[in-house]
Amino acid sequence: MIAVLPSMIHPKTAVLGRAGGQYNEPSNGNFPNSRAPAQPIVVKQVGHNFTFNIGLVGEIVEIVRDEAFLYTTIVGDNGCVDIPTDILGEVELRLYRGNMMYHAIVEL
Repeated sequence: MIAVLPSMIHPKTAVLGRAGGQYNEPSNGNFPNSRAPAQPIVVKQVGHNFTFNIGLVGEIVEIVRDEAFLYTTIVGDNGCVDIPTDILGEVELRLYRGNMMYHAIVEL
C-alpha cells in the first residue's frame, strides 16, 4: 500500500491488458477448447515509480515510445520498478510474463 503524503503525487492505477490473441472463425468448424481470457495486471504509479504485485518479481519491464525502447529492467524484490526521471511524456509500459506481454499507455 502506498501512503499518500501531502508532498507526494497522488498514485495512479494502470491496467495492463494482454497483447495478441487468436481468432478462430466459427463458420469453418474450428472450435478450440474454450477458456477464460487472461486477467489484466494492475499496477500503481507514483511519478516514475511503479508498484506491481509481489508475484511479478523478476518479470521484464520495458518502456517504449514509437517502437523505440527507452528503458528495460526487471520487477525488483519489493515489486517496484523505478523509471529514470529523464524519460517524460506518454510512453508504453510493457510487462512480459512467460510467453505473454501485457501493456498500457502511461504518462511520466
